[in-house]
Amino acid sequence: MKKTISFLLILIFSLPLLTSCQSSFFEVAASTDQFTPMGLSAGSCDYGGAIKSIQAIDRYTVQFDLCAPDPVLPAKIAFPVFAIQDEGFLNFTGGNSALLGQSANGTGPYYVQEYKKGEYISLSRRDNYWGVPPKTKEIRFEWINDDARRRVNFQLGNSDGVDQFIIRTLQNDPIDIKYDIYYRPSLNLLFLGMNNSVKPFDNLQVRKAIAYTLNQDFIVESFYAAGSQPANQIAPVSMRPGYTTGLDWYDTNLKAASDALLDSSVNLDDEIILFYSQDSTTYISDPDLVVQEIIAELRSVGFNIRPQRMPAAEFKTRMENGDAGLFLYGVTVDFPDATSFYDFLFTNKNNFLGNPYPEINTAIQNASNTVNNRERQKFYDEANTLIKEQIPFVPIAHASSSLAFRSDIQNILVGPMNENFTEMISHYPPLVFLQENEPTVLWPADETNTDTFRITSLIYDTLVQYEFGSTALRPGLAESWEPNDDLTSWTFKLRYGVKFLNGADFDANDVVATFSAIWDMENPNHYGSSGEFEYFIKFFGQFLNQK
Repeated sequence: MKKTISFLLILIFSLPLLTSCQSSFFEVAASTDQFTPMGLSAGSCDYGGAIKSIQAIDRYTVQFDLCAPDPVLPAKIAFPVFAIQDEGFLNFTGGNSALLGQSANGTGPYYVQEYKKGEYISLSRRDNYWGVPPKTKEIRFEWINDDARRRVNFQLGNSDGVDQFIIRTLQNDPIDIKYDIYYRPSLNLLFLGMNNSVKPFDNLQVRKAIAYTLNQDFIVESFYAAGSQPANQIAPVSMRPGYTTGLDWYDTNLKAASDALLDSSVNLDDEIILFYSQDSTTYISDPDLVVQEIIAELRSVGFNIRPQRMPAAEFKTRMENGDAGLFLYGVTVDFPDATSFYDFLFTNKNNFLGNPYPEINTAIQNASNTVNNRERQKFYDEANTLIKEQIPFVPIAHASSSLAFRSDIQNILVGPMNENFTEMISHYPPLVFLQENEPTVLWPADETNTDTFRITSLIYDTLVQYEFGSTALRPGLAESWEPNDDLTSWTFKLRYGVKFLNGADFDANDVVATFSAIWDMENPNHYGSSGEFEYFIKFFGQFLNQK
């Protein structure tokens, strides 16, 4: 196989990128042959993963059978790594991401017009796109990793939009252009955790005293970028189902905190260690400053707190061991569904909160086994109410990031998972957008970089897509989807008349071939970039035929 891939690499890289006016060695005629459904089955679930089988039922129907109920399979496969590729082209390239990206054969609204390595990528609108035609004819993506240089570029009017717009670095700088700031809704949570198997956190009154003491508003205002929000629940406001409307966390009340400590009868002279990671993350950029503030607030009501700063790997091990009484921790989720927040804290066999909270776990599990969003929200309302009563942790912050666009760019909508580039209006194309990083490769299956996903999501399509500006789902290459009664099987009805850039017709075998190349280690197309397929493992647990 290695010799085959090496030969193909030489062949494809010696050819120009496909454009609207070029022919290509992999162009195909529309299919007129009889359809033979493909499928792949694990036989049983003993291999340890979440998928049991993937089967093309007919040309425009595909079915996923699972090893356990999963109400959020559509939200998972909407993630950009699960872009669908033409079966024939996938076979031709052997699943090599570099080869797949070289010609970028997608079904999406744009195709690659020009890619100048290290400088820019120009995308042009596809005239025969199956969906609503993009409003902007051409988009050019550029990249500068340095915040200051990216700021100057935008200042000088060299770009129409810029990601990771660092407000603090710009507030004292005169900017000649008119611009608007857009805050990306966060999908993360910083919280102060308390292990109920470690004294004194087995005492509800102690946990309540801490809840009354912390001032989330002050912490976010003092140490977080504009657009960040104080947290009063696990899920951010944008997460529905998940967030409970009208349910607020405890207001800061030092007298109530002192009264709770008196009721607890604990010895406040005993030292309590606050464990935390020294590394910055998406949910906390300066851990030391935040910890200093938390300690000052807790000491003000009589707690004897000492910080314990740790390298990230050491801190993670301590969290896994579950032997830290008080700790500052957080989560950034990978797909926009409440289960990704709640499972991390309660149902993923994590030990950091100590002994289980049976009532909370039951409510969360009920939500996870329900597909109807209204019913799911009822269970999350129950869980959120119980969390406030039992206080296994104190939610602190949902960190945000921001973008900026010139004011003459119209119809902009920024969500937690994407930006609506296809709907933006630029009167002077191309629309130039400046991001942090160059895409690693133009085929996303084995990638992890957000800047890569931003571009590949305009070239390729997934079965299900994220709505612009929210965490809701909308049809992509699948027009509809439906589970069975116990949520262990999902059936997707596919679109008719969709074509890949190379002219191939899209059908259910393309879906089976794309997922099989990732899932099955014995599949000849299981190649990718690193071969790790990190997001697949996060979502589905294990490869088939893993060695």
